[in-house]
Amino acid sequence: MKLHVKLLNDAVTLNDFKEVAQIAIVKGETYDLYFQLTDKSKNSLRYFPSSGSTLKIDISRYTEYLATDDGVRQAVDYSVSSFATQPYSDLSIWKLPLTATQTGNMTSGAVRFTLTEGSVVKIAIVPMAIVMRNIEG
Repeated sequence: MKLHVKLLNDAVTLNDFKEVAQIAIVKGETYDLYFQLTDKSKNSLRYFPSSGSTLKIDISRYTEYLATDDGVRQAVDYSVSSFATQPYSDLSIWKLPLTATQTGNMTSGAVRFTLTEGSVVKIAIVPMAIVMRNIEG
């Protein structure tokens, strides 16, 4: 089994979504990130993890150096690391809700998916999966 992830946009219902190469997210706005697990070794057929599986999502990390009131530069790491849920009866589709604070601190970049099924861990990385946009006004 070779874990692969398809990014989904506009996942209104189980049967109403679009597969996309990248997800565009507006900084500072909430966003529900949807994706589908597939098995690349089987022509990217949907992959249904075993019962009790967990899927951890790590969105790229970066470090910003902020000046404090006394002029000292302090490193602050920004990243999103959280567990996804399965919102539909199709257990290959997963969802990760992002808060406005999380998207406000995110940068464009890769997403790492870590699927744990009992003692078996499978990892998939989607490079440049997220493209951050500023609020246009």
